[in-house]
Amino acid sequence: SDKMSHQGTNLDMDAMADTYYKMVDLCFRRCVTRFTESDLVAGEHACVEKCGVKYLETMEFAKDKLN
Repeated sequence: SDKMSHQGTNLDMDAMADTYYKMVDLCFRRCVTRFTESDLVAGEHACVEKCGVKYLETMEFAKDKLN
């Protein structure tokens, strides 16, 4: 039904948001080490970018294996 489809969409959005927040938390804790600058320094920026890509690729790989 239309209501069930809407609930499924909400669950998908919740799962995507949860994945995003976990990725941000993990990559921030792993990569951001200096708090003297208001912006990320070059090494932190590269680390966050690589971390985010690897996290999303790993989540996609795991999803594919579970399906």
